[in-house]
Amino acid sequence: MARFVKDGAFGYKAVPGGQSDPECTHVILTLKEYDKLLQEKAPRCRVTVCLSAQEETSGFGAGTAAFSLAQQMDRDQIIVVQETEYTGAGKHPMAQLSFARQSGIDIRFGNPDGDKPGENIILPEDPGQIRARPYDLDACRRSYVKNCVNNYHMTAASEEDIQFIMDETREDRSFVTEELRKHGVAG
Repeated sequence: MARFVKDGAFGYKAVPGGQSDPECTHVILTLKEYDKLLQEKAPRCRVTVCLSAQEETSGFGAGTAAFSLAQQMDRDQIIVVQETEYTGAGKHPMAQLSFARQSGIDIRFGNPDGDKPGENIILPEDPGQIRARPYDLDACRRSYVKNCVNNYHMTAASEEDIQFIMDETREDRSFVTEELRKHGVAG
């Protein structure tokens, strides 16, 4: 049975007014209940589910990650999703997809493994294609340092700059200074 709860400092607490209670922030379903809901709503919600998969880079990743994890769990297990912020605040996927299309990005349904950043956005044509994919965090960190150098026309890095990049990349001084050096920045 669905539980209507609010998120508190010590976990979830049931709210007396259920779904209509203004303090209700989450609904907890068993996977069996969620599966039934998905089967009932799938024809209407398929596009919504698929579109939300693209939002991982925009703050909508928790729901998609939960969907991916739920596919690997037993039907009687429960998954709880907690968003750290209200994600509906101006981040609707249609606006982002429209912007991408206007910027020359090809948007289509297919296998997301063929997605190429800056070229296309391939939305899953089947919910089974929503899954975690490997992502090279070191390449991301190197790209971040390169973008700092290029966007801020850096020729030298102050101690404050180095500390900032260390904090942002969660890397040590040697990583940051080496990456800066590769891009011609004295540290």
